[in-house]
Amino acid sequence: MNTLDKLDRAVDDVLMQVMDAAANSADTVGYETINWVRSTTSMKQPGIKKGEGERSAHPGGWADHTSNLANAYYHKISRFPTLIELLMGNYLWGAYGKHLDAPVSGDDFVGERPKRAAGGEYWVLSGILTESESPIKSGRFQELFMRALK
Repeated sequence: MNTLDKLDRAVDDVLMQVMDAAANSADTVGYETINWVRSTTSMKQPGIKKGEGERSAHPGGWADHTSNLANAYYHKISRFPTLIELLMGNYLWGAYGKHLDAPVSGDDFVGERPKRAAGGEYWVLSGILTESESPIKSGRFQELFMRALK
């Protein structure tokens, strides 16, 4: 075995360690983000039916009656040779979550949170990338990744 083969193997080992650390960090941030978007805030929304009390709102300002929308959040990690992809989604987004998350204009959710349709300031998925409290926006991935590489 020549020296270049040993060097190639060493570089491959380091790359695998980095990719493992990135995948584990992304997976942890995915779980933390789901917990964050399912959590409730001090904001309140009125009850659904007359006489019902207020409902605690989730980050994004919306409150669900059945918890179906909150429980429909998911994340998926895809691993490629030199890329780790973290996908955040909501199984009910296409059913009715998109109506909460729909921007009034055709912006792409960069910068401040856009105004939402129907006069609201709601979001279901877009705030994951725009809200400073979001585990993704807060730098949590970088923190976990750097810790994993030590």
